[in-house]
Amino acid sequence: MTQPNHSEPDGAALAVTGDGGAAVSVRIGPIGQGAPVLLIHGFGSSARANWVATGWLAQLARAGRTAVTVDIRGHGLSARSHHAQDYSLPIVLRDLVAVLEALPAVLGPVPTVDLIGYSMGGRLAGELIAAAAGAPGAQPWPDGLPVIGRAVIGGYDGRPLLQDVDLAEFRAELGGARGPDSPGRRMARMVLAGRGADLSALSAFVEGMAADPTWLPATSVSVPTLVVAGDRDRITDATQAWAAGLPDGRHLLLPGRDHVSAVPSAAFRTAAVEFLAR
Repeated sequence: MTQPNHSEPDGAALAVTGDGGAAVSVRIGPIGQGAPVLLIHGFGSSARANWVATGWLAQLARAGRTAVTVDIRGHGLSARSHHAQDYSLPIVLRDLVAVLEALPAVLGPVPTVDLIGYSMGGRLAGELIAAAAGAPGAQPWPDGLPVIGRAVIGGYDGRPLLQDVDLAEFRAELGGARGPDSPGRRMARMVLAGRGADLSALSAFVEGMAADPTWLPATSVSVPTLVVAGDRDRITDATQAWAAGLPDGRHLLLPGRDHVSAVPSAAFRTAAVEFLAR
């Protein structure tokens, strides 16, 4: 078993090849006890921005949990294609399956994994749960992959990914052409505020991912799941309704937090770590 060097704050790098040969950036934090925790970031973010800079990895390490972070293709240090055909829900899910398949090379046998996903990452976490359970219409789950134990899903309510983002408005805002407020323009401003993103790759990502209009049924997310949202998030009510439909779900409301400011919430981190430890 390979012993990684954990000198970096976000852990040791693990080389993973995703769908179509795309490089997927993965890092594994200090090896702790219990099931490893795979953290999946939101659109326009990265593992470092979503989980390292906001204190999540440090809190998981203090709790003795092994954190595994991934940059979704088009983001962070993973492959950044500028072609929409390289982005779809099945493609990204196959990347994540490749990540899970690679973990035993570092961690040894991995019978169970827990998940934390935020926003887009919440949808991806839910899809992995559905696939592992063999839910109707879910992606195939190869033999030998770990069982998913528990999950924390933040800022997500079952809706299709990026369906409300007008691609023309998104690209216009990225290019500096201002216009009336809209979901696409808000998304673009969020990307620009993060800095360092490949804007062409993210435009292609929106175009490719938004082609899938499917919702994620709450009934397909069958493991114990904590759904979290800020009370100032535009989708707060929808997250509560979705959580109520989960077979084993509960909901946490974060006072004074919106979709962006929920991520660094200490209350969010603490509740998530405690929930996964049950």
